[in-house]
Amino acid sequence: MGEVINESCLVSPQVWDAKDICPHWALWNWTPSILCQLLGNRSFQVRLTTLDGQLHEEDDSVLVEASASEFTDWFQEAPSNRQDECRLRSYSPKFFSGCINYKYFDQTFQTIPSHFNWRDLGIQANISDSVLWYGSPASSTPLHFDTYGQNFVLQVFGSKTWYLLPPSATPRMSPTRIPFEESSVWGRADPRNDPEVKRIRLEAGQLLFVPPKWWHFVVANEPSISVNVWRPVESDPFERLKEAVGRAVAESLAATSGEVLLARSEREEEEEEGGGGAGLKALEIALSGLVGGDATVSAADVVDAILSPEVVDGIARRLLARGGGGRSEGSKWKVRLQQMNRFLPQRSGGRGVPSRSSLKAPIVSLFIKPLASQTAPPQAVCTPPLLPSTHHASPPPQPTPRLTK
Repeated sequence: MGEVINESCLVSPQVWDAKDICPHWALWNWTPSILCQLLGNRSFQVRLTTLDGQLHEEDDSVLVEASASEFTDWFQEAPSNRQDECRLRSYSPKFFSGCINYKYFDQTFQTIPSHFNWRDLGIQANISDSVLWYGSPASSTPLHFDTYGQNFVLQVFGSKTWYLLPPSATPRMSPTRIPFEESSVWGRADPRNDPEVKRIRLEAGQLLFVPPKWWHFVVANEPSISVNVWRPVESDPFERLKEAVGRAVAESLAATSGEVLLARSEREEEEEEGGGGAGLKALEIALSGLVGGDATVSAADVVDAILSPEVVDGIARRLLARGGGGRSEGSKWKVRLQQMNRFLPQRSGGRGVPSRSSLKAPIVSLFIKPLASQTAPPQAVCTPPLLPSTHHASPPPQPTPRLTK
């Protein structure tokens, strides 16, 4: 079969009738009951969110362990004959929506079913790199955009409504990186009535393309099964390096401030890594993908980069713009902001004006101590090679790390 994805069209969201193109796929036979048979008795994390009409953030949910069959029985309100009642039964589907936390196919199925092939649609991707999404009616994905990768989504069963906005809408979406999750920039605004919103009802059998850095908020209209894959783009290696820098900063400040700055998935990964230092490891991996070979990154390297004049200036202006309000109110961040303001010279208007020399000390106090606790002694550190000035050039071939959402 020839390619059906026209690369020249991949600049805005597009929908194709994938079932018409590939009617032979066994994937189209999937229903909740068949999916439960394929998944067996394996246990998954079910993310439960209150049905209160509000837009919720990623960490607002409750996680409950359950099998796919237990989850399906729960939202279908089927009677249970089990002696050991599933914990899901403590939450009414009248007041909660639920979805199985997304997993890659090779982490989900004991034997990966060869029920479809992305290459039949002209998408160069492996089935094992696909991600399964299974949710109850009204389950949703919080408003966010992905910092890298092209997103291709197959709606297998049921339907979903997608609210998509271009990168130009970013200022109106109130973007934030808290809680930090790799490759996800969260939005705190309601996108549904934005003047640039593109509303798409994705029906079973259809394929949706979501371009990089497009905002999306997704709601299941009924029980829904979806499968997606992220295809790398040329800018991904440099975006991955930026994500690793963000993680290193968030991880170090979370360790010293006591605040919850990392998303639940990142905290779990940190625990698996032994309780810290994952940020610097991620930096080394990302840097190696850009320059080739091995790269060793120390806390001193990160702090030196953060203290470059243009970065310090940008951080200070952003903090002053926030003025200690918003989510920082009543937290340790408010104290830190007040401490930083003492270093700033004052105009007659009373507003602080950042200067490089006056800002160096408070920035050091924010970053150098937490990062220094994650690094090896100086004599064990090698200085990494400089990044090429044209980061958009094609990097040397590297294994593609999986994206997280």
